[in-house]
Amino acid sequence: MSGSLNRIIASGALFLTLATGASAQTLSHDDTDHDAPGIICGMELTNNEHRDEALANTARTNPELYRQIIASTKMPNRRAIASVGDEHTFYSLDYATNQYFEVTATLVYDGILARIWVDNADTARVKPTVISQLARGLDSVSGTKSRNPAKGIIENDKEVYGDTPKKWEIDGKTDFLMTDIQDGQTGGSFVAGYFSPFDQTGSSGSNMMNLLFIDSRQGLSAGVNALLSTIAHEFQHLIHYGKNPSSDIVFNEGCSEVASILCGFKDRANTTYLSNTNVSMFKWNYNDGSKVLADYERAMTFMHYLKEQYGEQFLTKFLVTRSSGMQRVTDALKAIGKTATWQDALKSFAAANYLVKSYNDSRYIYQYLLSSSIAKAATIYDSAFAANGSVSVQAYAASYVNYKNPGGMKIRFKSSQNYSVMAMMYEGTTPSNVVELSDNTDYTFNDDGRYDRIVFAVVNLSSGVNSVSWTAEHVALGVEDNEGAVAATAKLAVTAIAPTPSVGQTTISFNTVSSAPVTMQLFGVNGELVSTLVDGERYEPGTHQVMVDAGTLSNGAYVVRLVQGTTSESRVMLVMK
Repeated sequence: MSGSLNRIIASGALFLTLATGASAQTLSHDDTDHDAPGIICGMELTNNEHRDEALANTARTNPELYRQIIASTKMPNRRAIASVGDEHTFYSLDYATNQYFEVTATLVYDGILARIWVDNADTARVKPTVISQLARGLDSVSGTKSRNPAKGIIENDKEVYGDTPKKWEIDGKTDFLMTDIQDGQTGGSFVAGYFSPFDQTGSSGSNMMNLLFIDSRQGLSAGVNALLSTIAHEFQHLIHYGKNPSSDIVFNEGCSEVASILCGFKDRANTTYLSNTNVSMFKWNYNDGSKVLADYERAMTFMHYLKEQYGEQFLTKFLVTRSSGMQRVTDALKAIGKTATWQDALKSFAAANYLVKSYNDSRYIYQYLLSSSIAKAATIYDSAFAANGSVSVQAYAASYVNYKNPGGMKIRFKSSQNYSVMAMMYEGTTPSNVVELSDNTDYTFNDDGRYDRIVFAVVNLSSGVNSVSWTAEHVALGVEDNEGAVAATAKLAVTAIAPTPSVGQTTISFNTVSSAPVTMQLFGVNGELVSTLVDGERYEPGTHQVMVDAGTLSNGAYVVRLVQGTTSESRVMLVMK
């Protein structure tokens, strides 16, 4: 991807603690703190167009520096391997004036996988204790909640995401430059550190090395742990660029957010995103700092969900998968031997953002709960509800419709584009069942009065805005007769399934309105035919029953579809043995 990926911290800090013991030192942090509550990307400031403009500005205001930059471009390797105490000149970009300036820095640490340089103008501010803490975090230890606290950030990131680019790598190490980044930011925001893909090119103004800029003024004042979290984030960008330079920004930033979590640093709260999940997955507000924070939250939440569901191996394959858009998720899943698709992942992701943690199916929950609440329903009905409704759902997004105290209800969703609806049923505050609904199909819920809340996650599976509509109506709560079946209604219907959830021999009661042939079939939620229960038989108008052995079925949700003439009705059957 072109341009740099800047990490900007608005406020807040974490503070470094080194545990005692020479061989077991780890970094710890206070869970009440956020490592970087305000992060935006400055990529649009450092794309090729802006770099060309910066070079032209430099030629006009500082011709001598411009000539030096041009001359350095002709050198195949501008820097030999240095020793501690050596000086080197770096080129940095002033974001306020959009021109280059020189930074002369001294090498203060030459470690296993990292070198640390300090701007000669900042030696008083960047004290030896700070260098020691940064060095340990880079090369030796990481947070107490890290995937491996006994390894540093660089090694942890590499084990998950892969090696850094080799073209400009020197001695197998990554260089970190502590300098006051001239970010031009106001209002309390500042660039705490960044990786510039431009330094991976041989173009004029490139530093031609694996280099991360770390802010030695505001960034350092936020605390060493805040800088280390930033480094974990930015180091992933360096790796990601080498694997997939044209990666979608939402995926690249999401992987960097997860990198910070994997290295033991606290995640950002994603409450802003969950308060409005109906935002296109790939939308990125480059120029609106108030909105882009939610973009980072969305990116983090989705990639964190994928990592939890499919493991670190998914992230490893995801970086080297060159397909774009949501297809990249499917291709990465295939690469690790999974049959799931991005559609499966996106539907389960939508359910997980509402159920969060308290459910017995791991597809719909988080093991490591991010600093958040649950997704907010865009539409809420309480007892009385309209017969019709609709929602416009953005590309690959979700909107939630919450029916409180619904009583018995029948609902049908419909759209001309690809989508899905995940129905989540609650008994009190406890989620009881999750069912995926099919398009343009009637579903009857809660005719036994069991559920106190039903939430429908409407998930757009298409690349454009998708209008999904629904019709809903109250149905009378069932009244059992001597046989224990729900009394029939005066229309074609599957009137009762008992027991529910089904565990063995199950009675399906249905009502017919004529003597025309009847077909009843059982489908899986993905639409596959499981069994034909009634095949073109004739019944007199009235109530009838068929038996099915649920003991032969796998746990989950099924759809019973009843057809007579041109009329069809469906109902969900839950199997839970």
